Amino acid sequence: MVESFTIKLNATHSHMATRRMEIRFDTRQTIAEVKCQLERKFGTCTDAQTLQLEDTKGVKVCTMDCDSETLAAYGP
Repeated sequence: MVESFTIKLNATHSHMATRRMEIRFDTRQTIAEVKCQLERKFGTCTDAQTLQLEDTKGVKVCTMDCDSETLAAYGP
């Protein structure tokens, strides 16, 4: 069984100045579930989202592009 952790991540939107600080996610959530959660926060439909993981300096680590993969698989 995969262990579950709650993590806090900051989220930004490429077309908005809005920055959501410390949104809680479960590491077992799929990327599709993360997109649904972000849709409720930002309003952009899941099909139009591309999620990128960045480090604390804003440097891109990876694109989280597999909707069926878990958040933990990308190592945030």
